[in-house]
Amino acid sequence: MHPNNVILNEKSSEPDCDPGKNGFEGIVGSSPALGRVLDQIRTVAPTDSTVLIEGETGTGKELIAHAIHMHSRRRGRPFIKLNCAAIPFGAARKRAVRS
Repeated sequence: MHPNNVILNEKSSEPDCDPGKNGFEGIVGSSPALGRVLDQIRTVAPTDSTVLIEGETGTGKELIAHAIHMHSRRRGRPFIKLNCAAIPFGAARKRAVRS
């Protein structure tokens, strides 16, 4: 086994890396920065606030959105994913103005 894979395999068996721990399925890690993000999820999820999640491709924005949904009062309703980058700017602007 490649040395990096051995390290990842060892880390994935650590209790802090359990993807389902604390109700954050799919979110793996134990860094202080991730801890702050999880704290923010716990804070914002019970509210009716609008949340903007920004980040580079592949950073887990959808996982964070799903975690917020699963910790909210709306968890029994469908979670609808929307790729805003795929919406033409003019169409999004028209829709925002009408709302």
